[in-house]
Parts: sequence; structure tokens; C-alpha cells
Amino acid sequence: MIRLLYIVLLLVVAPVASLASEDDLFQSYTHNDRPYLAYFPEGEARGLVFAFHGRGGSQRYVINPGTILISETLAKAGYAIVSPQSTLRGRDGEMGAGWDTLQSDVKKNPDLQRMYALYDDLVERDLVSVETPVFTMGMSNGGGMSVFFGIAAAHRGIPVAAIANYMGSLPASGQDFINDGGPIPPMFTVIAENDGLVSGDNQLAALEFVEGRGVKVETYIGRERPVTVEGLIGAGATVEGAISLTKTLLKADMIDERGTRLYKPGEVIGREDGPTLRGVGRKAKIDRATNLAWTKLWAMHYMRDDYLPQQLAFFGEARADFLSQKETSTK
Repeated sequence: MIRLLYIVLLLVVAPVASLASEDDLFQSYTHNDRPYLAYFPEGEARGLVFAFHGRGGSQRYVINPGTILISETLAKAGYAIVSPQSTLRGRDGEMGAGWDTLQSDVKKNPDLQRMYALYDDLVERDLVSVETPVFTMGMSNGGGMSVFFGIAAAHRGIPVAAIANYMGSLPASGQDFINDGGPIPPMFTVIAENDGLVSGDNQLAALEFVEGRGVKVETYIGRERPVTVEGLIGAGATVEGAISLTKTLLKADMIDERGTRLYKPGEVIGREDGPTLRGVGRKAKIDRATNLAWTKLWAMHYMRDDYLPQQLAFFGEARADFLSQKETSTK
């Protein structure tokens, strides 16, 4: 059933000398000739979070707008964070760099091979232990990978406590591990109402299937809101950016005086709309914070941090449940 709902060796870890620091917390490393950004707390980590970038992205996903607040908050709460880079790079037709979430055979999936090797290496270097609860999170193709790898890793015996999926698919290939008797970790999912790349209806149907298997599922749907100066600032925009963007959208007849969308009203916003929206952003000379706020208000396909409190609580509860179940099973 879930197939019909598809939407979408060990090297020593060493810091990359030319990129000693990516921001205040995250450092650059390499493994198997592949870069990753990571933060490891002093002492025992509360959990290990693997953060997966979307199509065309890189290991910098963890410090990108929309993600950085989440990743820094998790890091400061005591979680280790590892943001790897997919094996496929460059261009592959129109798809570009991304994660292989189609192939459940580990021998044929280089991403699973690399992720298992990276996890084993982190354990061998005592950066985390085999007892450390593991979490996954990602956006778009990375959201699909967070689900796929979360299920695959749990099937392998890695202690996956929870999955956070932002606007990604529930890959049908994960069903292979489920059919083989593998566990399904709890899922935290964020869907965007106007997402023109990943179908929200298909996501909800797939989540209903998973929930029917007894899995804890927590779902949030980002709804469209008017684009006003106040709304943009409330969503994280700068004052200057909010004023400039609303003026530009009004002049272009893309919103009315109340901030209601006049551009393709009632329709999803897809990849084909990118050039138009980027052109508006350039004309308004908006900053990244304002652009992110705009994507939130129009509920577009983009990583967002306004569900951070809910994700943090979900991870905390999943961690407590995971440790409690483990303690019970050892008695």
C-alpha cells in the first residue's frame, strides 16, 4: 500500500584545515572523502541527531536559514549533531545532488553504506556510544532520507528514537525494512499547505498508514497567512525587509492591501514559480531572514524553524520513552 503513496572503508575523522570553523558551534570534518559538519558536546551526548540536506544541498544544511535555530538549540540542549553530504553530487538530469531513498538493498545504496560507516566510526571514536539515542531530521529529499535512514538504521539495530521530517516523502523503499519485521521509530512531520513539490495529501495518507501500524505520529501543517509588515516581522523578518517586500508585492499586484495573496490565489507554489519569486526578492533587496519569513507566510516548500518547540518536545518525549522501554527490556 505504501508503495502507491511514494512521493518522493572507515577513515580517521579529521577537521578540514581550510574550513576550521563554519559557525560558533559546528566544525567541518571529513569521512570517506566526504565532508560533514558536526557538533559534539563535552561529556555524554543526550542524543545523536543526523541532519539531512535536501535536493541540491550539502552538509551546510545544518547552518542554513530555517535550520540553524533548530540545530543550535538541539546542540545547546546537549545533543550531538552530524550533518553529512549525500554521495550523489553535481547534476543528475534535473534532480541534482541528493540522497538515494529508492534502493533498500544496502549493497546497492552508497548512501546507506556511507551512513552506516560514519555511525560506526563515531562510536569507535567514542564521540557517541552504542547506547546513545539516535534521531534524524531533514528537509525535502532530506526529509525523505530522515524517514528512510531512520527506519533502515533501526532495522540494522541502531538505537533510533525518533524521526523529524520537514516536507519530505515517506519513501516506499522503507516498506522493505518494515516487511522484514523492522521497527518504525516515532515520526514528527511538518507539511506546508502550498507545497508544490511534495503532495501534502499523499504525506497525510502515508502517515495514516504508519500510524495504523501503531507508530506515534505528530503532524503539523503550515497554513498560508497574509503577507503584512507585522506578519513578516512576527515570522522573523527584519523591519526594513518587511517594509520593502510588502511594498514590492503590492506594486506588482501580488498581494492586496490586507496582504492576501493575489499571485496564483488558491494554488500551490511550485518550482516553476521560483524565478518569479526570486525576482521579486531581488527587486525588494530583502535579506535571508525576510525571505524565510515570506516562505513561512505563504506556506511554501522551504525549511522552517517555527515548529522548533514542538520538535524539541517530541525528541525529548521520544528519548524518555526509548530509554524507558530499553530499561524495561533489560529487566
